[in-house]
Amino acid sequence: MADKKEYVSFITPLGRARYPKLDKQDTYEGKEVGYKCDLVLDDADMAKVQKIIDDAVKQLAPGGKLKNGKKTPIREDEEGNKFLTFKSYNKVPLFKAKGKDKYPEDTILGGGSLIRMKVSLTIGNGHLVGYMNAIQVAELKQGSDGGFDDLEGFDNDDDDSFGDEGDGDLDI
Repeated sequence: MADKKEYVSFITPLGRARYPKLDKQDTYEGKEVGYKCDLVLDDADMAKVQKIIDDAVKQLAPGGKLKNGKKTPIREDEEGNKFLTFKSYNKVPLFKAKGKDKYPEDTILGGGSLIRMKVSLTIGNGHLVGYMNAIQVAELKQGSDGGFDDLEGFDNDDDDSFGDEGDGDLDI
């Protein structure tokens, strides 16, 4: 019988969701590869999580360390900013700030949402892998403003796209 996988579980500090893909599975080369969400933390909180990850490596990895080239959930973008990356093969429940009520399953968690995650760390293919078990949402952001600010003098809230359609003849 195969050995049961060992896990280290913890709840992350509050951070900002980065590129969440939780409403449907992400795909890679045409195959579904699961749900994912990155988490951006401030430097102090990232240092706390780094210690948890270092301790998990000592506890879970053979010999207490990862082989060269093997990764942890801590990643770095092109500008050198660190973030955490987590995945799940199952739909991840989204809990409201009080921690008891869930959001409806069709809720889309947008980038920039303020969240914390219940996660589990384990060894997979020599890497320390982070799995999401649940997400608690302190501030939900859905969709995007496209990066635009408000245009003064324009309002689309009650837009009558075609107005009075008249008799169908063009008045040129």
